[in-house]
Amino acid sequence: MTEPILDCGHVIRQLWDYLDGALAEDQRARIVAHLEQCAACTSHFEFERSFLDTVARLRRDDSEYDGLKRQIIAALCEKGFSPAR
Repeated sequence: MTEPILDCGHVIRQLWDYLDGALAEDQRARIVAHLEQCAACTSHFEFERSFLDTVARLRRDDSEYDGLKRQIIAALCEKGFSPAR
């Protein structure tokens, strides 16, 4: 039995877990299949992957990473995010 194709909302909500390698292989395969066919979701994926790559690159220099981390948390707090203390 073939699994139904995932909808865009489902794929976008799971992109961070996908990029972190936190999904089961069957779910990863379904997301890959969706990304191969959906330009809109692929652009979200490319943005999130680029964001993570940039953070990883900046993390190598702790002073830049700390500044970036503070900026990201401040921007998220402006939108209602409450970081765990």
